[in-house]
Amino acid sequence: MSRTFMTGLASFSLAFGFSYVTQHLTEKHLPYSRKGHIIVSSLLACAVAYQVTSVRARACQEGWMAAEDKHTYLNPISERPKPSESIGTLVLQPWVKWGASKRTDTSGQLLLDEAVALVATLPGVQVVAKEIVPVKSMDKKFIFGSGTLERLVSQVRGSRDISCIFISVEMLKRGQIIALEEAFGRKVLDRYSVVLGIFRHHAQTKEARLQIALAELPYMRKRLFGEKEHLMIIEREKHLKTALDKLAAVRAIIRKRRTKNSLPSVAVVGYTNSGKTSLIHAITKDVRAEGKDQLFATLDVTAHGGRLPCGLKVVFIDTVGFIQNIPTELVASFKATLEDAVYSNVVVHVRDASHPDYELQGTTVNQTLNSLPLPKDTPVITVANKMDLETAKPKEELKGVHLVSALKGQGIEELLYDVEKEVLRVTGRKMWRFSLPTGSYEIQWLRSATGLAHEEVDEADPQTTRVMAVLTDQELATFHRNFGKHLIVGLSVCCDGACVHV
Repeated sequence: MSRTFMTGLASFSLAFGFSYVTQHLTEKHLPYSRKGHIIVSSLLACAVAYQVTSVRARACQEGWMAAEDKHTYLNPISERPKPSESIGTLVLQPWVKWGASKRTDTSGQLLLDEAVALVATLPGVQVVAKEIVPVKSMDKKFIFGSGTLERLVSQVRGSRDISCIFISVEMLKRGQIIALEEAFGRKVLDRYSVVLGIFRHHAQTKEARLQIALAELPYMRKRLFGEKEHLMIIEREKHLKTALDKLAAVRAIIRKRRTKNSLPSVAVVGYTNSGKTSLIHAITKDVRAEGKDQLFATLDVTAHGGRLPCGLKVVFIDTVGFIQNIPTELVASFKATLEDAVYSNVVVHVRDASHPDYELQGTTVNQTLNSLPLPKDTPVITVANKMDLETAKPKEELKGVHLVSALKGQGIEELLYDVEKEVLRVTGRKMWRFSLPTGSYEIQWLRSATGLAHEEVDEADPQTTRVMAVLTDQELATFHRNFGKHLIVGLSVCCDGACVHV
């Protein structure tokens, strides 16, 4: 941009000088005053500079886009599709038929369904064919047997609709990609590249884009040969980590500010498309928390303010969704994002009760949480979402979890009482009863400090208001010092909406 500006400035200066001198030499034929010379010269110079900078900016833009495509190793679309066009994709789900590598926790059809949903999330991509392909092992050069490979190659090369093949495995080796692309004559993708493509499409903030750029490096590292390229990747990794560390420091400051303000936080985690954002919207009514029926709709961690039934202000944190068969490098790149879950007071694990792979998805999320430095004493509340759908699991099979429908708002109140109980326990807060002058500063102080669970004017004495508020021991001590201990009536233990006074 600075070079374009300097180009325009130089063009303006040359045009101005040339026109000004020319007008002086032809004063007899151009009866302008000296001021007129300056005006005419300026107008001509502006016109020339505008034209030159427009051409320069257009050339820079085209060059930048070309460079971006050249260095984007993970772009599944070799050419940018026109709005009316789509990239026809063949989805292949390898399935080990027997042996130690055979999976027993899911089925080939469920894996294929997820693979189709995954690649269909990419913009401009259309699934034109899909297939479960039995294999002996994932380690072979071509993955598939010779007969199967011959049939697939014939199918791909004989179709004008297939321009890309998605093989749903965690990460293909460099030799496998080269061999398969030579055999098919088409672009070949694996799960790592597809997920990164989705991430790039959904990234909105600087932090998300930096994390995606960092996640691309391990993928690129395994596909480059030269030492020079590897050194470039190492240098690039240092710059990205430095930039992310600065953003992580900002997040740490925000977390400290929440702690200083005694603002508890609740992290909402779960498998991708389980309904995390929709649940936060149902709880907080925050219009920014807009759920979408697509994979990885949320990449950027967002905080949404809400209140528990006791009136306590709480921050609900939306996090990136998890998915199976993703290398640890990809999860590690989002470390700064997942730290918000690690430092939360309570974790809410949202599960899709309507999904056939309900158990496997839950296991995937739990394994990811276990890989994080999450304190062992952090309470995790499990929620079975989408209970309004006909495909939801029977209630008797979902014991020990909260049954909710974020879309219909069902089961939200019961869930909040459980969240409240854990937040109060972890943060050492208790519910206290007060008898205070109506409209007094004491009531305002309690309301601003933590919020009020209950506020009722005494019918027998309108000058007195009965109040219930949640306070830490330190906040209670502050109230003692400021207003006096005699105003405190007693302690209340509240659960599921009922309060017992002690």
